[in-house]
Amino acid sequence: MTGPRMTRGDETFTVQHVSAGESLEIRVVRADATASDGSNAARVWRFAKRPVEGLVATFVALFIGAVISDRYSDRQRELELESDLIKQISRDVIVRYQGAQDASRADSFSTQRVQREQAADAWVLASGSITPVFRVYYDGQPVSAQWGRYQEAMYTWTRLGCCTSDEERRPMIAELRS
Repeated sequence: MTGPRMTRGDETFTVQHVSAGESLEIRVVRADATASDGSNAARVWRFAKRPVEGLVATFVALFIGAVISDRYSDRQRELELESDLIKQISRDVIVRYQGAQDASRADSFSTQRVQREQAADAWVLASGSITPVFRVYYDGQPVSAQWGRYQEAMYTWTRLGCCTSDEERRPMIAELRS
């Protein structure tokens, strides 16, 4: 059966009517063509889609977990470094403080001077092992500048009674107070 003529764009065509039998035949042929042309891949994808999505989700979760674990591990190392620095600084400061105190209790000026010089020298060595850590890990940060001021104050304190006259002591005491 033929139907009316129709135009679409530049094309003119005749509309054909299809009987019910022809329609059924076209559907069966189309289903067979689809089954043989690519539906094997479609069937495989439908079957494998969930496991593949699960694997992708697993890999993404593992990657995110590794990133989080690395950041946690880095933070733990940073905390350990900070803890070690605090322990080392505290230990060295206490030892230097005790050395300076012992010098102030010495019987003679020459003994005092020797003990203060030893305390000052020991502080220079102790702070010399700490300063590179600050430069490597905290360069340009406020804590590094604070460390510089602190170590200088400790050095000033240890040599305060060692080799100074009364005139030299006043600026050193003012520096320590600031």
